Amino acid sequence: MRGNRALRRGLTGCACVLLAAAGHAADWKFDAGVTARETYTDNVRLSATARESDLITEINPFVTVRHEGARLKVDARYTMNNVFYLLGNADDRVNHQLGASLRSELIEDRFFFDATASYSQQLLSALGPLGVGNTATAAGNTTDVGVYTLTPYWKQRFGSFANAELRLSQSGTFFSSGALERSQQQRISAVLSSGADFKHPWSLGYSYATTTYQTRGDATFENVYGTLGYAITPRLRVNGTLGYENNDYATNTGKRPVGAYWNLGVSWRPSSRTSLDAGFGDHYWGNSWNLAFRHKRVSSDWTLTYSEAVSTTTSQLGSLQPNVVPPGGAVVGSGPLLNNAVSKNDSLRGSVSYRHGKSDYGLNVFMTRARSLDTQPLLLPGPATVPTNQVRTYGLGFDWNWRYSPLIRTTLRLQATHNRFEDLDRTDDYQLVEFGLTRRFNPHLSGEVRVRHQRRASDAANADYDESALIGGLTYTF
Repeated sequence: MRGNRALRRGLTGCACVLLAAAGHAADWKFDAGVTARETYTDNVRLSATARESDLITEINPFVTVRHEGARLKVDARYTMNNVFYLLGNADDRVNHQLGASLRSELIEDRFFFDATASYSQQLLSALGPLGVGNTATAAGNTTDVGVYTLTPYWKQRFGSFANAELRLSQSGTFFSSGALERSQQQRISAVLSSGADFKHPWSLGYSYATTTYQTRGDATFENVYGTLGYAITPRLRVNGTLGYENNDYATNTGKRPVGAYWNLGVSWRPSSRTSLDAGFGDHYWGNSWNLAFRHKRVSSDWTLTYSEAVSTTTSQLGSLQPNVVPPGGAVVGSGPLLNNAVSKNDSLRGSVSYRHGKSDYGLNVFMTRARSLDTQPLLLPGPATVPTNQVRTYGLGFDWNWRYSPLIRTTLRLQATHNRFEDLDRTDDYQLVEFGLTRRFNPHLSGEVRVRHQRRASDAANADYDESALIGGLTYTF
């Protein structure tokens, strides 16, 4: 992280708060251990034309810190991922991986401070070779991603009349690849919402955020709005939002991204286990829709969501919990696309989880559409030379976890995605199958064996590939 003073200051601030809190709190839990893993792959560079096999050794010491008190919660994990290639020694590397979050209540019921920090390896371009885990770095399509957020906020209650919240936020992102702009974002938001005196809820809000880049122009987002809800019945409510956006960034149309907007929606709560929120509106970019449905049963959980939003990579990464996107994640659409653009992101996602006996099942489907709204391309070029400003992704995933015994567990993972790069007239189909077995030998030692196969079929030249791998590892916790 040399050269990025803001990122270092943010991480140092998190560390100072952690150390200060440690001196005044008990019941901290510290764990440390090491994972040793061997991976044999028959296509280490995920190449269509130059297939190479290799044996990859990983030695990964890790440390975790956890604390959960009445006014302080801390969860942090650091791993040093040391990767050694038997044949491709030039690919040897050390990957640092960090996921840390802190939530604190500095003044009871009034002043709070939250902080997060993460450091991981992610896909650089959806047009390049995809991969699974940090052994995919030999394919040359990953970048280190560092993210931090610092958020102090104040809550104030005005009896049963209204509640207020003032929130400040400083966040930043760092990339090891020079193709991506390091950036920082400062944000302030204030909300005044109705209290228990009102049968029909209302709120007034204001937010202002600026994303500052190294070389390109800043992107500014300003929003003022009001909401009003009308309760038709205790379980059914109609909601309305009216606001004005005053944004400033270099649009690809030449028009300023400003204007009034509105949204009309409905909230339905037929029971404590079922909820539905849906709405329709109009923004400066056009019509918009939103949907959030959840139904929870004793053995299953059903969700369906649809959202449309304008954002930057910095704001997307800053809103995620640390390591929500797994390092080296293979599926395009599972996390933010890394780019330098202001983009509009439409996302439809559905999931079902089901528990029966010793088995847990999970099914998720998604459809995403992302397009650049400014002068920067949505996707980094990768092997393509044409700027790419729009991508659609359709995906399906299935997971099965079977607890054979308290000490033995098997897992099956299936994934399939269809990516359409409309500016390039290119489509990619990606599939992944992985089966694993884990065994706990004693409270300190556990082992795993996994086998996987992945393939990509593309109508672009030299973009097809497939890979099979066998993985075995041991984890010892001190």
